[in-house]
Amino acid sequence: MGLSEFIKTNNIKGAIFDMDGTLTDSMGRWSEIYAMLIDYLKIELPQGFTMKVNHIPMRKRVGEILKLLSLDFCEEEVYSFWIEKTVEYYNKDFKTKPYMLEALKTLKEQNVVMAIATASDIRCAEAFIKSNNLTEYISIITGLEEVSRPKNYPDIYLKAAKRLSVDPSECIVFEDALTAIKAAKVGGFLVCGVQDDCSGCDEEQIKKISNFIMGF
Repeated sequence: MGLSEFIKTNNIKGAIFDMDGTLTDSMGRWSEIYAMLIDYLKIELPQGFTMKVNHIPMRKRVGEILKLLSLDFCEEEVYSFWIEKTVEYYNKDFKTKPYMLEALKTLKEQNVVMAIATASDIRCAEAFIKSNNLTEYISIITGLEEVSRPKNYPDIYLKAAKRLSVDPSECIVFEDALTAIKAAKVGGFLVCGVQDDCSGCDEEQIKKISNFIMGF
C-alpha cells in the first residue's frame, strides 16, 4: 500500500514530522554540533552522554552539561553561542530527504495539514523550513521546550495535533526513533517509521510496531 492509499484508508487529516533523522539526514552531523559546544567549554563529555540527552530540549542539554561537570558558566551565554552556530547547519547544510519531500507533496495533495515536532530549538526548524522551501507544506512548529516531558512521552505530538485541530486518531506521526514511535502510539497516533542510520539497531522493532514505514 502506498502513502496516498494509506492516507485515504485511514482518514488521515493531519501529519506530524520529527525533523532530525526523519525529514533530514542530520543525525550524523550532530557530533560536529556538539564538538563546537565542547570546544567552547573546553571539556570532555562522558561516552554516550549526547545520545542520552537527545530526547530533551537543546537548552536543557546545556544545563545538564554545566551541572554534570560543575562548570561556572552563564547558561544563557553558552546557549546563545551554541544555538547561533547550530542554526547555520539548518540554513546551509541540512536538506530534506528526497522521499520525505515526496511524502510532503502527497500529503498536501490529500489536503492533510502538517506540523513539525522537534527536540531541537524551534529556530533550527524555522531555518530548515525556510532553507528547504517547505513553507507551503509545514504550517506549525512545536518545540519540546513547550511541553513538560521529553520525547519518550506523547505530549509534544498531542500539542502539535491540538494546534492542527486534528484528533490523534486521524493523525500520523513520522519518526525515526523507537522511543518516540512508542510514545506517539501511546498518544493514540498512527505512526510511520522512517529509516535513519542512527536508529539501525532498532530497525526491526521499528518496522514491527509502525503502521507504515518509509526509507527501509
